[in-house]
Amino acid sequence: MTTDHDLDHDLDHDATYFLELQTKTGWGRALAKFAEWCALPPGTTAIDVGSGPGLLAKLLAENGVQAWGVDVDAGMLAQRLHPAMLHADTLHLPFAAGALDCALASNVLYLMEQPQPALNEMARVANRVALLNPSELMTMTAATTLADAAGLTGLARETLLNYAGRAERLARWDEADYARMFAAAGLALERTALSMGPGLVRMALGVRLNR
Repeated sequence: MTTDHDLDHDLDHDATYFLELQTKTGWGRALAKFAEWCALPPGTTAIDVGSGPGLLAKLLAENGVQAWGVDVDAGMLAQRLHPAMLHADTLHLPFAAGALDCALASNVLYLMEQPQPALNEMARVANRVALLNPSELMTMTAATTLADAAGLTGLARETLLNYAGRAERLARWDEADYARMFAAAGLALERTALSMGPGLVRMALGVRLNR
């Protein structure tokens, strides 16, 4: 789940870290729930932007979706979980306008100082855009309570609390925020839902207005 030059650079980790994050912590389950919630039909074409090693693209492909993972960090391609991985910048996706059915991004846009251009680029290449980011309910207190209740230790606890800290510093989006951002990208908010414990992340799906 890496991004490009807009990232807060204290978040830099190597590819092994993100591989462990997606395969050895609850983030893998969160991505599975996101994929299920998006409910992309078999035969759909989709990209996961800022995919890291590609777990979300792998999950989508297992459900019959033709999916690619896209990440700006070439190192992610060396430890890929999915064969169809592309090295590309979030702001310059290697697809023609309207070429894809859906573009997805999990825990990417909220890290960016200027997320709207990345969302606009996703909307350029796809008819639908699905996002997962920290919700308006995400706080350090809420994340600590969830970690304690779930008995999280080690990497799982560390990453959840780091996630909450970043969210408090950077962005936590509610339904109105998504509606505004999608509208600016030429999308209409179709549906949104909370996930992760008491609702610490929010998923949102937008559809192109002129399709």
